[in-house]
Amino acid sequence: MSAGRAERRRGFGKASAVSAVLLVASVLAATAGVLSACSDSEDGGPLVPPAVDSGYDGGSDTPDTGVDAPSEPTDAGDPDARGAYDPVEVAVVCDASPCATQLVAGEAHFCARMSDSTVRCWGSTQSGAIGNASPDAGAGAGSDAGTTVRDVGGLSGIVELSASYRSNCARLEDGGVQCWGANDYYQLGIEDNQYGAHPVPNAVPLPAEATHVELGPRYACALLANGEQWCWGADTYLQQLRRDGETEANAIRARLPGQAQLGALSFVALAMSDHTMIGVTAEGETLSWGAVGGDDGILAGRVGSITPDETPRKLPLLTNAKSVVASSVLTTYPSRSRGHACAIVSGEIYCWGRSYAGALGTGVPEQEREPALAPFPDTVKTWPQQLAVGDEITCARMTDGSIYCAGSDVHGRLGTGEPNSVSPFFTKVTAFTKRAVRVAASNEAVCALVEDGTVECWGSNAEGELGFVADDEDHPTPVKVAF
Repeated sequence: MSAGRAERRRGFGKASAVSAVLLVASVLAATAGVLSACSDSEDGGPLVPPAVDSGYDGGSDTPDTGVDAPSEPTDAGDPDARGAYDPVEVAVVCDASPCATQLVAGEAHFCARMSDSTVRCWGSTQSGAIGNASPDAGAGAGSDAGTTVRDVGGLSGIVELSASYRSNCARLEDGGVQCWGANDYYQLGIEDNQYGAHPVPNAVPLPAEATHVELGPRYACALLANGEQWCWGADTYLQQLRRDGETEANAIRARLPGQAQLGALSFVALAMSDHTMIGVTAEGETLSWGAVGGDDGILAGRVGSITPDETPRKLPLLTNAKSVVASSVLTTYPSRSRGHACAIVSGEIYCWGRSYAGALGTGVPEQEREPALAPFPDTVKTWPQQLAVGDEITCARMTDGSIYCAGSDVHGRLGTGEPNSVSPFFTKVTAFTKRAVRVAASNEAVCALVEDGTVECWGSNAEGELGFVADDEDHPTPVKVAF
């Protein structure tokens, strides 16, 4: 039996599982009693200006976890019954043209890169996040009655998308980067119209071709063909690593594009939260820097005595990590900040941060300063392959194309077919019956890119996140987005 399998089995003893579920109920009941008497605060953390809260209210007064306590594991045989773990992404095979080939999510919107290298978005129109085409712009952009999908004008030749908060960035075939949406911290790479909407993409001034672009809450970074890493936008905890003499956290520090001073380090993948950045090297090491202490540093995966910390430091448990993801950090008064990050290591999910609804998937709504194993029962004969996180939710796309999620079921986004309260363990999205190649999560909705290039979404549609005219209903079963 492998070491990872042994950890998994130990995590599912009957006594510990039952006590975990009881703890979920007691913690959430206490949390709900406090939160129900208070209005939401838009404070995105004790130091940074307002981050929009998803409105999670801590669940019901007598929360139902929606899942049974895991049973005592049976001898399921060799873990190889699941087959060899394969981290390689699955390709879309289009049934129609154009179809979606990549899917990303922001705070309350989604965008898809299409097979014709254009971009279509839907959801919240705030800050121009989904472009400026009208919903009835004709074929290819909202041609079906009631759809909110928009063709982002002026974009073509797109090979990569990234989204976060109310902004998006696209990498072009020629290595250029164009961004649109909110620009309150210069996250579009320009100074113009800082607090206005930017529905039209603009070019980010970079000194070389980009090979990867990653967008976090109010800031972005690009890995360049010349080996450099350039970042722009919010730099509240010096996570951009400019090393220009600044030493203190600053809630309003915003920067135009500039080079990160990495020394001998270089990264092949980045995960970005509001105040902390996580990088993965070509050698498979995972490091974090920026905010590492206090509530603002809950996603660092480690505890540091000095924050901001401009020295990237290793997270030993995350060797050869894949699909490292990080949520925004949000606050609902009077609770402490919440937010979390997760990664896949050798086919197992590890999560850390703070969740009040079980989004870490470890069995309890707890704080984990360091990565903790999120176990699956032995009956699950498939591997997690790609992760997505939103406010109080984590979802995993599995190697068999199914989707498993943990956390809050607000608006039915756990996809069980009917809304529950929370799931502190990863449970199957039973209402989704197709084969997914990617999953994406906004703060209150989840969408899956299906193998045939279609997209299905479930959860909240308050901002049109499901691709049709906004409503206040729960949507626990997937609906197909009309392109």
